[in-house]
Amino acid sequence: HKRQNSPATEEDLCAEIETWAWSQAYHISSPDIALILWSLAAVKSTNKNLTRDLTIRANALAKSFTPEQMAMTWRALADLGETPALAVVGEIVEQVKEIAATFTPRHAKQTVASMRKCGVYDEFVFAALNRLSETVE
Repeated sequence: HKRQNSPATEEDLCAEIETWAWSQAYHISSPDIALILWSLAAVKSTNKNLTRDLTIRANALAKSFTPEQMAMTWRALADLGETPALAVVGEIVEQVKEIAATFTPRHAKQTVASMRKCGVYDEFVFAALNRLSETVE
């Protein structure tokens, strides 16, 4: 079926998602924050202030993250071209350490790749996750 009005452009979609993300940023729960970051990455958002605020929020909520949410969050930050300071993502890194053993091999491999792309190095995390990802081709 054909739409009467002109289709939304990528810029329109990005603006809509950014507006929605800002409205959610300060009272968001952990499953949603991963999804919002992922949505911003999907529309190639360049709003660094928004990404930074959401990253700070994710860090505050890190203790409730699942491996899936963790993998999604790091993937989104990597796709957004973020290189967060350890001070900003310290709790997220700590939580990866805490739950490393519960990652699937695929999530482990993806998380290591994403963290490297973000310039966040933690040998302990990488060692724990690499042991899991060795079972993946």
